[in-house]
Amino acid sequence: MLRPFIRRLKALLAPAARRLSAPVYFGRSLASVPAGAVVVAPLRATVLGCGIAGIVAFKRNAPQTVEVPVAPLAALAERLPANGFAACRARAEGLAEGYLGGEACMRELVRQARELRREEAFARIYADPALQARLEALASRLAACQEAEAGCFEEQVGRLAAAEA
Repeated sequence: MLRPFIRRLKALLAPAARRLSAPVYFGRSLASVPAGAVVVAPLRATVLGCGIAGIVAFKRNAPQTVEVPVAPLAALAERLPANGFAACRARAEGLAEGYLGGEACMRELVRQARELRREEAFARIYADPALQARLEALASRLAACQEAEAGCFEEQVGRLAAAEA
């Protein structure tokens, strides 16, 4: 009685399975099917599925490991103080030579920080306490740099031309 039902169900779902381009299995454990498979009426030894969870299950593809660029972020954070308010004033007054790339450094730092917001990078950070500690230390250094820069700016804002401020 069950076998004819499964054959009919397979025949009905075969066109959809071809469109999905994913293998479809019936009554199997998720551990025994390949990644990307669709399992109708999944077998779960310790879970009683109800509703849609008991009818269809999907086995996701294996997640890709993502490297979090802490070293490049740290290097950029180290360059920021050399491109701060005092350095800009010294260059403007002719006391320092060259442009150290403060705006470019900041743009790159922001770009790399935004990369950390991607789902894969966030999951890696969330799962690794050591990585969290390294990023926390980096965030503390950046906060200290920002606080120092804000203090310098507030000190000098009355002496700056409106366009400079």
